[in-house]
Amino acid sequence: MKKIFLVVLLVLSTSSFLQAQNKEEKKIEISDDDVSPEFKGGDEARSMFFSKNLKYPKKARKNSIEGKVIVQFIVDSLGRIRDIEIIKSLRKDCDDEVIRVVKLMPDWIPGKLMGKNVPVRFSLPVTFKLED
Repeated sequence: MKKIFLVVLLVLSTSSFLQAQNKEEKKIEISDDDVSPEFKGGDEARSMFFSKNLKYPKKARKNSIEGKVIVQFIVDSLGRIRDIEIIKSLRKDCDDEVIRVVKLMPDWIPGKLMGKNVPVRFSLPVTFKLED
């Protein structure tokens, strides 16, 4: 029986905090004093959350489909996840599974810019890999 490995890495969109005003996104450069949003418990807790909740789609597993889905979302100023979208697709069932799990995530600790909570866009690669 094959073991299933799901690799989840967090990539903060290169040095850009997003502040939403009137449905427009404005990019703002971050400084060393600014804080990125954080999954409660940190990166290890986030990875464990994905490992526990993400299920390899049956058809993808049966057909030995492997690859990466990249999902993008915004952690808003209250730490809620919104505007989830797939920016690199593997196949629909894998994409749908990643979106399902992102929607399950608890609220994050919001990012801060100049002492104020701000929305931040994240890209999260999720790798589906089967190993013998």
